[in-house]
Amino acid sequence: MKGDELVFWWAVLAVVSSLAWFIGEFCLPLVCSLLIICLFGPYQYLQSQAYLDLPSFAEGARAAILQPYHAPLVTILTVTLPWVATFDSSSLSPGKCLALAPASLACLVALARIKALLRHSWEAEQQRLLEDIGNSRSVVGDGLAIGYYVGYLKNLFSECDGLDFVKRLRSFEQQHRMRLASHKIYILSFTSCTNNHSAFDVMDKVGEPLKMQYTRGGVTRTINNTVYRGRVPGIYPGVYLADDEFYVICETLSPISTISSMDCVGFSKDDKLRTLRRLTAKLNEFLQEDPSIRDYVRLMEIDGTGSQAAESLLFC
Repeated sequence: MKGDELVFWWAVLAVVSSLAWFIGEFCLPLVCSLLIICLFGPYQYLQSQAYLDLPSFAEGARAAILQPYHAPLVTILTVTLPWVATFDSSSLSPGKCLALAPASLACLVALARIKALLRHSWEAEQQRLLEDIGNSRSVVGDGLAIGYYVGYLKNLFSECDGLDFVKRLRSFEQQHRMRLASHKIYILSFTSCTNNHSAFDVMDKVGEPLKMQYTRGGVTRTINNTVYRGRVPGIYPGVYLADDEFYVICETLSPISTISSMDCVGFSKDDKLRTLRRLTAKLNEFLQEDPSIRDYVRLMEIDGTGSQAAESLLFC
């Protein structure tokens, strides 16, 4: 165990220093202080050329003292510095210094090992924090999926004026004298993580949107689902078959607007894409577990834009 080894080396340091005090009347506090400052200086300054810059070093030392695992170092310095201030150097002799050389070496080894253990502990803590950040970002996708499913889809497919979703679609078809390609809502998830409305430029809106009202918490809300008319592409790019048209209800996955704005909280492009895919995966789980909705929703991932989205709807 790293903790047990750390305690062991602290004990070695304490015992050797105490024996040196008892035998040689010289407790190595000055040596220990210098070694601690050299070995346990703030890591960022050890790795830079600004280590000897006194203002920077002082600020780094202040921050280092605030770290919980530096408490033993602060204790040693607190005990050592008063002794150093009153130490009588006239009691030193070459014989005592030679006799205390093994103790100095033992203290040096102990301090080096303690430094390595504390560094390992610090790196492990940083890794844990990074993992927590990654996990929290994956939870964002789950939260968006739950909000979209509960706050939108469940209300959309509830009864309105005694009519369920399919009956409302049939009434819409009769009113506008058309036939939908499918009694489903196609929800487009763009991997660009943007509300790419250019995907609908190649399709035309048909009449009034399909409306649905529901009341929750005393507030009446209206959901408008737009019906689009798409055209079947011909052999040549940009040429469409005039007589071949299809009608679908489609829309952009609305949480994409939230994901696209997450730059302000430090989300990179890859973070956004991972969040989006986590969202769609979780949403698909909800749809598969809900028979009242799963047959009427098609969640589609779109890599391209514009006509590519329309063609995906045509061949889905």
